[in-house]
Amino acid sequence: MKINITVVINDRLINSGENLVLLKDVGKVKNLSHIKNEYTCKGSYFKCSGYSKLFLYLLIWIEKFVSNFRFLSIIYDKLFYRKMVENELREAELNHGDKILHIGCGSLPLTAIFLASNNYEVKGIDIEKEAVVKGKKLIKKFGYEKDVELKVAEGLNQDYFQYDVIWISLNVFPKQKIVKKIMEEIPDGGKVVFRNPRGWLESIYCPVRPEGLPHDYNIIRQPFNKESVIIRKGV
Repeated sequence: MKINITVVINDRLINSGENLVLLKDVGKVKNLSHIKNEYTCKGSYFKCSGYSKLFLYLLIWIEKFVSNFRFLSIIYDKLFYRKMVENELREAELNHGDKILHIGCGSLPLTAIFLASNNYEVKGIDIEKEAVVKGKKLIKKFGYEKDVELKVAEGLNQDYFQYDVIWISLNVFPKQKIVKKIMEEIPDGGKVVFRNPRGWLESIYCPVRPEGLPHDYNIIRQPFNKESVIIRKGV
């Protein structure tokens, strides 16, 4: 299947299946129609053009700015993250001592911070070095540097069998391939929590549908045109 990837943002590493592509400039356009990739939606995971591209640029800038200040991070968390992660934690039914990996923690690792505040230890990864550096500083400001470890790493290059629960952020790519690989390697009883767009956000991000996976799952409708998918292996 031939595709056109029209834009990649914020130094994100796109795994095209046959090639690895790193575009440095936000909004820089490349035509990669010769590349095959079965894990795409209407041409690209980021379906960016016009206002969508501007939205993503502003979102990344805002989160990097907010991560510099503890009080702004608390406000941002209460507005956009807290209810979503509370819903995920409740529905995922974690056990005490579960080992957690968060793929795509970003510069504002509020998911990891919330989990740490509920007495869980979390490893967060992101492919962008600047995001990890900023995230570590914010973790320290909240006093969870002993509970949250952040590293620069790719989501597809992890030993998933070491973890009981794996969170995947909205903008992780190639999410479908990552989810599939996790479900093959994670132990029975392991869980994956990933975020999908819905409504107008589907014009920016492509959702990953869990229907084709032979595992039990449920979908949580979240605020701000998002949904969370929780998959349980071996249930």
